[in-house]
Order: sequence, then C-alpha cells, then structure tokens
Amino acid sequence: MNQRNYRILSKIFKIFTIIWVYFFGVVIILSIIGFFLTSTSFIDGWQKVSEIFSPFNIANLIVTIIFLSPALVSYTLYEYFEKNIKNSNNK
Repeated sequence: MNQRNYRILSKIFKIFTIIWVYFFGVVIILSIIGFFLTSTSFIDGWQKVSEIFSPFNIANLIVTIIFLSPALVSYTLYEYFEKNIKNSNNK
C-alpha cells in the first residue's frame, strides 16, 4: 500500500474512534437521565445510578469493555497507520 492509502485509512479510523466514543458517552448520559426519570424520587434514582456504576459491578465493567472494544481496535489501527506514514516519510 502506498502512503496515500495509509493516510485515508488513518483518517477513517480516527473519525470512527471519535464517533464511537462520543456515542458511548451519549448512551451513558441518557441512561443516567433515564434512571432519574423512572425513579420515584431523587434518592431512588441516585441509588440506581450508584448501583450500576459501582466499581464492584463486574457485569457493568464487562459490558463497558465489550461496548468500547470497537473504538479500542480502531484506535490501535489508527496508530498503526500513523506509524507507517511516519516511517515512509523518514525513508
């Protein structure tokens, strides 16, 4: 592959990573709002949010890692193509 293809792929993976992470953030914010809207009081909503986002909630951690894995792979590929662009410039 030539340098032009590396640049195109690098930009595609960078844009995909940014979009995916922003999408993930919006989903988290909407879920927190949903917890508060569906609860009977502020305290009940706060307890639901605290329960779900507790650092000891292993199921939530696993789901978060699975949901963010496309962005992690995409970012790794972005770095790979950027490294190849820099290496081809140094030759």
